[in-house]
Amino acid sequence: SEPLQAEAAKVEGIIGQLFDVYMNSDAILHEAIQLVPTDEKTRARLVCDYIAGMTDRFARDQYVHHFLPSGYPPVEEH
Repeated sequence: SEPLQAEAAKVEGIIGQLFDVYMNSDAILHEAIQLVPTDEKTRARLVCDYIAGMTDRFARDQYVHHFLPSGYPPVEEH
């Protein structure tokens, strides 16, 4: 359905942007997995595996942390 496709596109955008941030920042990658491979293929594999292991909530939190201003949006405590 059209609404589902719109939501899928959002998820793809979040995953793609997280992939880019981990691929392009040694400091952020090292903070996440304590490794910074020198070759592109190994780095991409590690980043893919790291993102694949994220829960939906953790991926959302990482997106907010890396791409949105501090304190926005307010995170609800559960």
